[in-house]
Amino acid sequence: MHAELNPQPLPPKAISVFAASDVLWDFDKFSQALRSVLDRAGHAGCTSGLQLEWRNFEQYYINPKLEATPVASREQSFGA
Repeated sequence: MHAELNPQPLPPKAISVFAASDVLWDFDKFSQALRSVLDRAGHAGCTSGLQLEWRNFEQYYINPKLEATPVASREQSFGA
């Protein structure tokens, strides 16, 4: 006896990815980051069933002189 297939696909697994601009706009860095995300999600080499939302991430602190300064260097924030 064969099990019936559900005609309704499973909803995609939504994943938010926060990355620095230099990762998002560099093809080689982005490809490496994408592979890492897919490995973590258990989908090595495949985005099927995933909804990836890429977001640019930067943090700034406003000092007493009202100047924006980075909270941490990119190396500290993203392990570059």
